[in-house]
Amino acid sequence: MGLFWSQFLFSQNLDSLNQILRTSKNDTVLVNTYVYASSVCNPAQIPEFANPCLELIELKLKGKLDHDLIRKVFVKGKIESLSNLGYHHQLKGSVDISTNYFLSAVEVSRQYGDSESVAINFGNIGSNFQSLGNYPQALAYYERSLKMHRAAKNDKMTGVSLQYVGNIYRYMGAPHKGIRYHTEALEILEKTNELNDLSYALSNLGFTYYDVGDIDKAVEYLFRSLKIAEKIGDKRSIANTLNSLGYIYRIQRDFKLALNYLNRSLELFNTSGDEREAASSLNNIAGLYDEMGELDKAEEIYFKLFIMQEKMGSKQGMAACYNNLASVYQRKKDYRKAKDYYFKAFEIRKQMDNKPELSNSYNSIGNNYIYLKDYLNAIVFAKKGLEIGKEIGIPGRVWFAANVLYLAYRKNGNYKEALEMYELKIKVLDSLNNESNRKASIKSQLKYEYEKQAAADSVAHAKESEIKNAELAKQGAEIKAKRNQQYALFGGLGLVMIFAGFMYNRLKVTQKQKLIIEDQKRLVEHQKQLVEEKQKEILDSIHYARRIQMALIPSNELVRNRISKSKLPK
Repeated sequence: MGLFWSQFLFSQNLDSLNQILRTSKNDTVLVNTYVYASSVCNPAQIPEFANPCLELIELKLKGKLDHDLIRKVFVKGKIESLSNLGYHHQLKGSVDISTNYFLSAVEVSRQYGDSESVAINFGNIGSNFQSLGNYPQALAYYERSLKMHRAAKNDKMTGVSLQYVGNIYRYMGAPHKGIRYHTEALEILEKTNELNDLSYALSNLGFTYYDVGDIDKAVEYLFRSLKIAEKIGDKRSIANTLNSLGYIYRIQRDFKLALNYLNRSLELFNTSGDEREAASSLNNIAGLYDEMGELDKAEEIYFKLFIMQEKMGSKQGMAACYNNLASVYQRKKDYRKAKDYYFKAFEIRKQMDNKPELSNSYNSIGNNYIYLKDYLNAIVFAKKGLEIGKEIGIPGRVWFAANVLYLAYRKNGNYKEALEMYELKIKVLDSLNNESNRKASIKSQLKYEYEKQAAADSVAHAKESEIKNAELAKQGAEIKAKRNQQYALFGGLGLVMIFAGFMYNRLKVTQKQKLIIEDQKRLVEHQKQLVEEKQKEILDSIHYARRIQMALIPSNELVRNRISKSKLPK
């Protein structure tokens, strides 16, 4: 429940809704009004409407009801109120309380044969287990939900459920399997014309492609998601996508653009009262300050985040904070303290059996051992990180492990093994962060900005185009007259440029190789932080998309119909 509707519209209708609640003597009208209000209000306000609704329903269900329609309204109202309260506590991070409400909704749904509500609340329960890092249990609930939606031929919810399953496979270290689920979800949702769900599907698929190193497709899908979210005014979807784009631009070291996206995302999440997703944006911002060398500011934010994650009971978030704090201490050259925090994160991740993050912990610990000059332990941990990284097929994990092993083998005098790891890490790094990927990101950004501006200023744009076309036509004759003599000039200049470009390229390659070797320690810390933050933020930034789509909220038309049909004798 609790799907985001325009809270502006809700605020406009609040007086009229309260008027109905104060004056109506019709129980079914009251129940429908309470349910509608709790579904469209700010999540923090849900108990104000859901609790009195449940009290009224419980009182009436104990008595004798003269009409089956009235009973159905009460039962549906009870299910939706329980689900809304579960959603409210889910956003607050009170996972156990939230799960109990969802389970109560399942029990009532089964009692009255409402299989759709059972399936939806199975998905909500799966989301709670996912937030705790219990991926096998989350997958079990998501698959049960998916099976029921398929059987009911509910394309919208089938598409949503496919995304949940796809994300879980990502987190369990099977991103290519995740792509298959997300692609199927996108194909289904494109046929339903459900733009809200389509926006989330594009975002999820985009970040799954990011996992496997396909930056071009990742940015393309994320900007498509953002365009749809802005079109329909879905602020939470906008915030999620901005958070994701901010992270990618941070990885590509465009810090100014990254900070712009992340601050916009954080502002939207704070406005909506979504603490879980606000933590995600804040974590990305902390990582950005870390990358920019503002370590004290990053450390302050990470400690604040740890308190938030602990309050929400998110082991995954707590582990990420420990790991990020360790990275800060490592950059401050306090390697002993960094080691302590890396192992705190490592112990949590071992319990969760989160392979992508476990691989990162092995690599981070191995990397820190290099600074402690314990090269044998560095090799032991990094080899394990490399093994898992190859198993799950995430390029960033493979690069990190290969880089640590290269440094450790070189320091230890194992030059043959060092060369092998050096070649591996360069190969992976080029695939992750090459110039074509940067150009793809810039191209998508410019395309998005152009289309947005063109839509807003279409009249002015058309007029400007006419003027430019007239100018071009006028200049055409002059250009044609000079073209022949320019061909000869450009031909000679082209040969010079080709030769100069060749020499510059060779010099650039040589300098690049030299800088890579000389600046390994700095690059290791930067890239480690990037890779570590990537997985944490991917997990958090998609969470809300799962929860938000599992809602069972009536449309405006349905609410009006219910209220009109509810005017029956008590």
